[in-house]
Amino acid sequence: MNDLSYQYHCINSAQCSVTDRIAALQDYVGAAYGENGKVQYDKKLTQTERQYVETQFGKLPADKKKLTETVIQDYLTQAQRKFFVRLGLDDNRAQQCTRDFIYQEIKKAKAYFLGGAHGCGPKFSQLYLQNGLELAIASNPDSWVFFIEGYGKDQMAPEAEAELFKQIGKALHIPLYNPLIYNATGLSVINTAATTYHRNIKEYIGYLVLAAFIMNVKQSRVPLRFFHDLLNQTIKRFCEIYELDESKAREAFFTFTEKSPAESEQAFMIRLGTTDLIRKIEAKEPAITRELIDTSNQLNIGHVEQGLSANPTRPKAFFQGGRMHLALVESVYKPK
Repeated sequence: MNDLSYQYHCINSAQCSVTDRIAALQDYVGAAYGENGKVQYDKKLTQTERQYVETQFGKLPADKKKLTETVIQDYLTQAQRKFFVRLGLDDNRAQQCTRDFIYQEIKKAKAYFLGGAHGCGPKFSQLYLQNGLELAIASNPDSWVFFIEGYGKDQMAPEAEAELFKQIGKALHIPLYNPLIYNATGLSVINTAATTYHRNIKEYIGYLVLAAFIMNVKQSRVPLRFFHDLLNQTIKRFCEIYELDESKAREAFFTFTEKSPAESEQAFMIRLGTTDLIRKIEAKEPAITRELIDTSNQLNIGHVEQGLSANPTRPKAFFQGGRMHLALVESVYKPK
């Protein structure tokens, strides 16, 4: 079979011939969800690309009556799943990936926001498809800019959703930005928040290290005897990412967890394994989290505005991040 040419809009249009629509869908799926470099989304599906896509993701029906929107949605859903499985990022964090996700359109500004818990790549991809964004963006990629939380920045662990939208953006040749160069856990945000809200910096750092440690305990499920090593690894990694001094971070952690000099290390590690600290972090979490994220949102407004200004021919913007960063997007588009 010869190479097939198509127009981008055919991926989202039943008015195109079935051949053109299938070519657009296959080229997109191969570029967005396949191995890097195997397929180019470039208005031409080559024989080699088609063979690769059909091997990896299956075939689509060539009968226009059978190529329904439901069939297309199922095809894209399966492609998303295979993407996450290939990268080993297919496990939703079950409890936190079932609630508190939002999709918000700022229609006058042509901005669209998907927000929710971190590490829930399959849930984000589902919402991206179900809300019509996936096909709308793929049908006109030259009009879009992507702002993806975590893009281009090292993290405690790779987030599935950042990997997903990074590959989609690159496949569609869409400019990519991390909207949060001032991360809510970064030192500049912590210092600003401490001044604004009259808190001791140690309280923020101690809270953040404890939260990271608890997350690592839950994910690794290590027994109590390994808590000491896991704590050291958590502090070291945390300080590397957020450029903090290890000794100061450790001191802040001990202050926040109320470890006294008289408390033995064994007794302290046992206490780390109880629900007491979970209750402590849950009691402080709403206020501290809100203060840090509000501060991050305010500091990042100018950065997002610069990204938009750098792409004057691209009037539409897609934002993905934690749901509390919707306030950042709304502030950017708020009438001046």
